[in-house]
Amino acid sequence: MVPPGRVYLLRVDESPMKEDRPSLPPYGLRRVVKLGQGLPLYREEPFAIVACRVKQHALMLVLLGIICGSVRRVEAAKPERIVVYGRSRDASALWPMPSQTIPLEARPLRLETLGDVLSEIPGVALFRQGGVGASQFLSIRGADFDQTVVLVDDVPLVGPDRGAVDFSLLPVDGFERVEIYRGSAPIRYGGGTVGGVIRLVPKEVNDGRVSVMGSVGAFDTQQMRAEAEGILGPVSILAAGGGLWAQNNFSYLNDNATTLTDLDDDRVVERQNADVQQGNGFFTARWTDGPHRIAMLGMVVSQDRGLPGPATVVSLESRQQRTRLLGSLGYRVELEGRMPVAAFVTASLGLDEDRVQDILGRIGMGREDTQDRYISLDIRTGAFVSLLSWWTLGVTAAIRRDDIQPNNRFVVPEDKPSSRDLGVVAAESLLSAQYASWRLSLRSGLSGQYTGAYLTESAFLNTEVYEYTRWTPSFRVEGVARFRDVWTVSALLTSGIKLPTTLQLFGNRDTIVANPMLKPEESLSIEVGVALRSELAFMKFRAETRIFGLEVHDLIVAQRTSQRTIVFTNERSGQSWGWESSLSADIGSRIQSSSSLTILDSRFDYRGFGREQPLRVPLRFFQRLQLALLIDSLSTFVEIDHRSGFSADPDNQVRQKPYTSVNGGVQAASLADGIHLAFSVRNLLDVNGLDLLDFPRPGRSYEIAIQWKKISK
Repeated sequence: MVPPGRVYLLRVDESPMKEDRPSLPPYGLRRVVKLGQGLPLYREEPFAIVACRVKQHALMLVLLGIICGSVRRVEAAKPERIVVYGRSRDASALWPMPSQTIPLEARPLRLETLGDVLSEIPGVALFRQGGVGASQFLSIRGADFDQTVVLVDDVPLVGPDRGAVDFSLLPVDGFERVEIYRGSAPIRYGGGTVGGVIRLVPKEVNDGRVSVMGSVGAFDTQQMRAEAEGILGPVSILAAGGGLWAQNNFSYLNDNATTLTDLDDDRVVERQNADVQQGNGFFTARWTDGPHRIAMLGMVVSQDRGLPGPATVVSLESRQQRTRLLGSLGYRVELEGRMPVAAFVTASLGLDEDRVQDILGRIGMGREDTQDRYISLDIRTGAFVSLLSWWTLGVTAAIRRDDIQPNNRFVVPEDKPSSRDLGVVAAESLLSAQYASWRLSLRSGLSGQYTGAYLTESAFLNTEVYEYTRWTPSFRVEGVARFRDVWTVSALLTSGIKLPTTLQLFGNRDTIVANPMLKPEESLSIEVGVALRSELAFMKFRAETRIFGLEVHDLIVAQRTSQRTIVFTNERSGQSWGWESSLSADIGSRIQSSSSLTILDSRFDYRGFGREQPLRVPLRFFQRLQLALLIDSLSTFVEIDHRSGFSADPDNQVRQKPYTSVNGGVQAASLADGIHLAFSVRNLLDVNGLDLLDFPRPGRSYEIAIQWKKISK
């Protein structure tokens, strides 16, 4: 019993661990047991605060527990005060949930980019242009490379004028997980996309931690990574960085561009001018005070690499230097109560520099020595409020300014700067209900996007201003039904927009002809899926299967107008239909398995004929099996990645051959004082040859990595 006059503080700022929480009845009082210090009281939902004093008898505390709802574990605290948490609603539940999440903490200890992680997801196809540090582009469900948006926390990594994101520039250091939104995303993250949204979520700092990792591998590859995190009062800080060096001097089979003939002229040659040096840094600082949070983020990536070109047109002099800077400052608040509110505002500043030196014109359509600079300012804000227990309303707005400053010393005049203004407003409604063991939700959103692109051109004594403006709406409707957190049935219908870039609109006064009449690409996608999560006596598993369709109108394609000039036009529409599934299982405490399968049929109208869309993989299968050996600190993994053949050109004359990669490795954890050691092999079957757009792929490669990690509570 609580002695008369004794006061306790009941704290429920975190949910009790699953294994400690008892089975709770669905309604009314969850659990009240004998009172005393260390009293195991529980709750199932978040609670509002009710303060009172206990003066005479502990019966008052029991009555408060019955009136306010269930409570959870009690901890002794400051005297003369007691806080009991009663029924309320959680403001953090107002944020949208991703369609899939990939944790990054338990990844194998090896050299990985964000593209390597995402390639394991069903519906995702990753295309590489060579070895380590070579460009990596990603397609979701048959969408083009530039139809996927990448966010770093809440900030877009690039604007609509940067084209496709090169995933080789994105390390996984400093990030806790990757969230994937297929099709259009909720308005919280912009909405209105064609392929989907990929969101990198920084780590939450819970303790002090330091780790250092180094590795060496085939083709003169070296890597160093370091990460440190800690808490200083209300501020949590995380810093991560690393460096990568590789020669990429692998051997490959060159067919001398005679794929369509019977000539026996294949030969094995060594890749040249494919070296890469890359560095990256990442920093976050968060200040938290109750429901308020201020977050600062900074990221820098720099890369210097050779551009060897395709296998048949080798360039020994071409180089590329890229630098990307991104910084943001954001504020977020989550107010709980009868009408929970979650609001945010974020401002970011970005700088990209891209220099390409191809003096002899070996890899492009002509000679170039360019140094393009992109400067962006992005401001986003929004609020979500739970007006009723079954209705949540959200409103967001964003403005963005991009300044593009190209520079090519082979073009007169040298500079042709342009700019783009982008504004987005959106509203979203979430309806939820519960019937017996079913939980139902319907999320619908509508957004409008205004863009204005401008170009000022000076020639002799005249100055002309070219202008492109467009207003385009989009929508998103998603329904989800869950049965006891075991079965989930979902359906999604969305529309999306992909704006033309300023380069496509205004050209570059050299090889690209202007076409300011371009229309944006518009899409309509549909998805129906079922997920099953279950836990048996010896196994926990999750299975998902989805069918999907994507139709894109007014696709922007490049058309050749002469021997050395092209123009971008709205030429065709494309359709993609497919089926994707995944299965992950934990068998006992020593076996983990994950697999995914994607089947895709992608067609488009080309010159009056229906053809297979190029660079779309009809079938892809991925399987990973991880096994903890009898020695607890030792584990091994095996991966199988199979990709069927696909068309490499719009005329469907050239097809890439099927490709199967087998990877594996072994890892020893905690050998001595936080030291981890790993050995991994990629492409165990040594399958090489030519890949995307006639680029060579490396054969078998290995890597040895060692990591030291220290954690302080």
